[in-house]
Parts: sequence; C-alpha cells; structure tokens
Amino acid sequence: DTVILGVGTNLDFLIDLTCEPEVVAGRLDTELVERVVTRPAAGAAVPDPVLAAYAVSRLLELQPPAPSTSPWDIPSGWRLGDSAPLRLSVTSSAGPGGEPCAVRCWGTPNAAQVQVGDGPVREVAIARGAEGRVLLTVDAVTQHGWRARAGDRVWLHLDGRTWVLQEAVRARESDPERAARIEVRSPMPGVVLHVLVDVDEVVEPGQRMLVVEAMKMEHAIVSDRPARVNELLVREGDQVRLDELLVRLDEPGT
Repeated sequence: DTVILGVGTNLDFLIDLTCEPEVVAGRLDTELVERVVTRPAAGAAVPDPVLAAYAVSRLLELQPPAPSTSPWDIPSGWRLGDSAPLRLSVTSSAGPGGEPCAVRCWGTPNAAQVQVGDGPVREVAIARGAEGRVLLTVDAVTQHGWRARAGDRVWLHLDGRTWVLQEAVRARESDPERAARIEVRSPMPGVVLHVLVDVDEVVEPGQRMLVVEAMKMEHAIVSDRPARVNELLVREGDQVRLDELLVRLDEPGT
C-alpha cells in the first residue's frame, strides 16, 4: 500500500476511476478525466467509524504529556456525578458541501465511548505507533491505520482510503452579506491557466469559472450552485497553493 498524509494527493480519485464503467469497459479518451471530475458529486458521507476514529485521536492529542490523576488535567474534565464529554463538530475538508457532524467522546484513548450524531454509543480505543501509525479498535474490530496533522486538518488512512477531517468553525460574521458568501478554494497547488468569469457575472451549476494547471494536467473549477461572482482573487498566470481562496460568490438574491 502507498499512504501519503499531510499533502493533497489524487490516490482516492484514481482508485474510484478504476471503477468507472467507461474504464472497466476500456472506453478511454483524452476527455475522460475531465468528465469524471466535473460530474456533480454524490456527496458521500464520512462513515461513522471514521468520525469515531477522529474523535478518539483528538482525545489522544489532548492528553497531558505525563500521566496525571488530576481531573483538571484530563480532557473529560470534572463535574458532579459524571465526566464531561469531549464535544466536537467535525466536517470533511476534502471537498465542497457536507454538514458538520456532532461527535461526543468520553473516557480515555484506550477505553473510550463515542457517539456520532444520534447514533449508538461505540466502544473505541486507539494506540499510537511509530511514524504516524495507529492501532484502532471500534466495536471490537481492530485495524491498523495512519494519522497525520497538517494545520487544523487531520488526515486518517483507514480501510484503504484517506479522509481529511477538521473541526468546523462556527461563522462569527456579523455582516449578513459577507456571511452569505461562498468561498471557492484551489483543490491543489498549481498555476491559474484561465479565468473564465468576471466580477458580477451570474454563474450556473456546473459552469467553469477557472482552470488550474499542475504537472501538465488541467483541473476545471466549477460552480456547484447558481450564484453571482462577488470577487476574483487571482489572475491568469498566478501561482496558487492548496486550499488558497480563488473566488467569492454571493448567494442568489444577495
């Protein structure tokens, strides 16, 4: 297996591509990748065991550096009658869309209880290994995985797939017009090859707004909804980083 964490890769996309009916049937052409990339995403939800793994790995991060029996030093805190759960609002940062999911976690990393949303409480344990390896047990099923952190993102590799997760930040924008804006970010580092829209232009779902090139491969940045271009932050020829802000859109009617 090849596992790369902490930087963006297209390994999961390549795995999915091999399952495409056209690839399976051998009907390949130079526009296949662009058709697959620009196809409306199904918005696959992050599996509950992955969210549980994120929560218990966060619990592991928050443990004091040395063993402690003080209730003031441990993440579960202290209250009369019971321990306070670690409450998280987790979202996938690998793609657009997806609502944050509430996750609660009690106990210690080697004997935790985790509840995802209103689902059942799961028995979860995690142990840290060398070079980012983790040993994860969810409901008595144990598997090896990998974990890495890059800024506020946590990369988890489980069951042959990589998930990029982070804690959702609640919007604190007091200006309702700015709060309604949608941010479009670069899915990879590269060069802005084409800017295909103008400020104040109305865009439709699926419309190409920019093209970013990396290693001779072009990636179209498309709108996933009807909107108006409020601000263009890049020009043709600009170098952009992974997750760099490219365009701000307004919701229709704002």
